[in-house]
Amino acid sequence: MLSFLPPPLLGTISSIALVLNLVLWMTPFFIVAVLKLVIPIRSWKNRCIGWLSALATNWIDGNTAVSRWHEIDWQITGADNLRGDAWYLVVANHQTWADIFVLQTVFNRRIPFLKFFIKRQLIWVPLLGFAWWALEMPFMRRHSKEAVARNPALRREDLEATRKLCEGIRHAPTTIMNFAEGTRFSEAKRVATKSPYQNLLRPKSGGLGLVLATLGDTLTAVLDVTIIYPHQPATFWQLLSGRLDRIGVDVRVVDIPDTLRNGDLDDPAYREELRAWLDAMWERKDTLMQQP
Repeated sequence: MLSFLPPPLLGTISSIALVLNLVLWMTPFFIVAVLKLVIPIRSWKNRCIGWLSALATNWIDGNTAVSRWHEIDWQITGADNLRGDAWYLVVANHQTWADIFVLQTVFNRRIPFLKFFIKRQLIWVPLLGFAWWALEMPFMRRHSKEAVARNPALRREDLEATRKLCEGIRHAPTTIMNFAEGTRFSEAKRVATKSPYQNLLRPKSGGLGLVLATLGDTLTAVLDVTIIYPHQPATFWQLLSGRLDRIGVDVRVVDIPDTLRNGDLDDPAYREELRAWLDAMWERKDTLMQQP
């Protein structure tokens, strides 16, 4: 639509449009969020969360409309038969901040609203921290393996945070998003961490295990999502300025083995099985990303 514009101008116009769209939906969003805060009744909170999710869904619709200004060849596979009444866990690779925009564009109104694991420190981000809290996003601390080994109780902190999240989502279909690599991919990180993959960092099973341990009896399936950009590394600015002409998104619905539902994270055998299951996903992703 506006792809004829010079990339810097197109990127600037797109950025302004996204900000205006955010302001438009943030006003009613914060009114509902404050009402949720001041009336601490679970049934009322659940109703507010439904309204907040609806407002956030409309916000994403506006963002998607902006993306249509760009001539992007969206190559999406496997997303046609998803359900809006299911509980999903989305597991995806992570390369750029554009990934979140891509996932929201692909899944909005196809599955329940995406909820992301967020670093606990980000709750202090102005406006957004309050919005994430209102939507009951899971805020997690990231502990190193060494720290957990010294103090196993640290793993229980995040498990408890996930359990509290579950109290608020069992009443309605929900999607939880997990970037299993824990950080954005770069070649330097791949080399430094000795990743066995060509296009991915080694995945971490902790977040996946936390969700399966607490929501295993509720989840419908895992959505194994592979995001592929034609040129690496892609950036959000490249997306906004029309420099990304093609984006590939492969979605695979994966059944959760019964042995991984509601497992014990302190059981070494369970953690080993979980790790092997996740590694198999990553091997498939790496092969897929190497295809032309």
